Amino acid sequence: MAASGRGAAEGVMVRHLVAFGLAFVCISAQAGIVREAAGRVIVSGQIAPEDASRLLDLLARNPGIDTVLFHECRGGTLGAANAFATIIRDRKLKTLAAGQCTSACALAFLAGVPRRFEAVPGFSMIGLHAPRLPDSSGPSSDAVSQKMLQWVERATGGKLSKEVMDLIASSWAPASGVMFMSYNVGSVRMSRTVYCDGTQDGTLEKCRTLRGADALSQGIVTE
Repeated sequence: MAASGRGAAEGVMVRHLVAFGLAFVCISAQAGIVREAAGRVIVSGQIAPEDASRLLDLLARNPGIDTVLFHECRGGTLGAANAFATIIRDRKLKTLAAGQCTSACALAFLAGVPRRFEAVPGFSMIGLHAPRLPDSSGPSSDAVSQKMLQWVERATGGKLSKEVMDLIASSWAPASGVMFMSYNVGSVRMSRTVYCDGTQDGTLEKCRTLRGADALSQGIVTE
């Protein structure tokens, strides 16, 4: 890419990151929404374990569904992540991510094979962090954290680099974590991965870029 083209692309990316970062710090308290549309299940909001029963119900009533789309799905509990992941894994469902797919939603997303970013215009992100206490006052126990990290390592086929895994493991503070991003610059789909330590005021452009750690190479997506 020529210097002028590269500069324009970076300008577009920064505008996306600034706007998107504001949404990241103001995570919605919206309850989980699990619905069927266009022959697939769409999961949004913050998921709870009981939301998994809705997924089972939709699959039972729509046996042709083979895909779960996590769209603006912004977390939940580890119990919810496990419940959704178990269903997705056992049913051999595909998963897609669009908009924000973070925290518990990202863990559930990793159970899908194949899995990828939804091919839509705009900006999408898969964000992972270490488990934290319900009031965000500190990290969860070492046992809980290790169990989650082992699940991530298995789900990604051991492709996560030690640097990325260590950063995820240390990211328990609010608005911290490793963010795998996919976005459009003109007609070209771009990717970028950043680490936020929670001091960036929710603005992703201030987070540190992790070079060579795109979502595909790290096993976060499979295609």
